[in-house]
Amino acid sequence: MDRRRFLALAGATGLGAAAGHVAPAQAASYPHYDAGIPAEAHTKLGELAAYGVTALAFTPSGGWVVVTQDGRYFARGIPDACFTELGKLSAAGRKIHCVAFPPEGGDRWVITTDRGVTARGIPEACRQRAESFYQAGQQVVDVAFPPAGGDRWVVTASAGFHAKGWTTSVTR
Repeated sequence: MDRRRFLALAGATGLGAAAGHVAPAQAASYPHYDAGIPAEAHTKLGELAAYGVTALAFTPSGGWVVVTQDGRYFARGIPDACFTELGKLSAAGRKIHCVAFPPEGGDRWVITTDRGVTARGIPEACRQRAESFYQAGQQVVDVAFPPAGGDRWVVTASAGFHAKGWTTSVTR
């Protein structure tokens, strides 16, 4: 897959557009490619690509969610509280950067926006690190959890990151 297709699928062009670097419709100008995801997720991703996908996430149990620059979202099989929170954030005009689900499953999730973080059931240190980036004036653009689970995670902000539970914890 060429880099432009990956960026359109991953939402990187959408994030650039939110920062004023590319036109919002640019994400739709590239075809999307995926394999091994539910047919409905593939269909919704294609429908929502024209609005600039900013987040695409899967739950450990096979649920999924797609979010766009303008606040549209569609989900199947995600925790009810996460779906409700997405609706509240979207209605409040928040720009959603990331939705992530720890591999332990259950009602555990994190949503990062242009103005803050909302989380349930994630490691406390992860939530605190995300909040500290916002307090320092940086937006959190991604949170990731490795498949092995536990207190291991990465929080990526607009000008740095913090990784915990790998070999050592690192902040840049």
